[in-house]
Order: sequence, then C-alpha cells, then structure tokens
Amino acid sequence: MKKRHFIIIAIIIIIIGILLIWLLWPLAGASQKIKFSVIGDVDNDGLDEKLVVLEKRGYYGPDLPFWLDKNIDDYGNHLFVYKLETGEPELQWGSSTIPHEIFDMEIKDVDNDGLNDLAVSSEIGDYVMEWRDFGFREK
Repeated sequence: MKKRHFIIIAIIIIIIGILLIWLLWPLAGASQKIKFSVIGDVDNDGLDEKLVVLEKRGYYGPDLPFWLDKNIDDYGNHLFVYKLETGEPELQWGSSTIPHEIFDMEIKDVDNDGLNDLAVSSEIGDYVMEWRDFGFREK
C-alpha cells in the first residue's frame, strides 16, 4: 500500500514540475541583463551620463534597418547612454549589437586632450572611443 502511495505522489510531483516548466519557460528566454554601468561625462557637455552595457537578445531595437524583415535573434552586448539631468534617466543613445563581448569600460581623458573618452576592455583587446554628436567613434 505504501509503495502505491509513493508512486502516485511521484507522478503528481512530475506533473506539477512539467506544468511549472511549461508556464515559466517563456520568461527564461526573454531575459536581458545589465552586465555593468558607469557614470561620467562621456559627451563632454559638463553633465554626467550613465552608460549601461546590456546583454540582450536581438541585434536591433524595435526599428530595424530597411534591408531586414525581422530581427536577428542572437544574444549580444548593447551599449546605452542615458542623460541624468532630470529625475528619471532619459535614453540619449543606444547601439545595435556590439560584435564582441565588453568586459569593462571607464570614462576618462585617455590622451590628455581635455576631453573625456570611453576606454573599453573587451574580448578583442582594449580600445578607446570618443563621443561624436550622436554616437561613438574609435580613436
């Protein structure tokens, strides 16, 4: 009799587990995570911005380049710049997928020209970017 109860309880637990996986599965694939962020005056306007490296699915945001019908569904690093002038951060700029993983970054004057740069450490090595009106350019 005890063996029969054990089997019934085991079957119920398996069914509940399957249902939970089925219900929660969509949440697992839809995640995005903030890898890290830094604060500093990256655009040299005298006000700090918050830069966020986000790992998320999809190469682009909701607006795709004209030559694509749908987004590329791989995970990748994306860099976002937020203005901090008001109470709520306001998106100033966001990148498409960066083709290599970013490990760290720092806002500082790398070349002593009086302007802040973005020093990046990545899987392809270290490099320096500068803000140009609307986006970054490698120095």
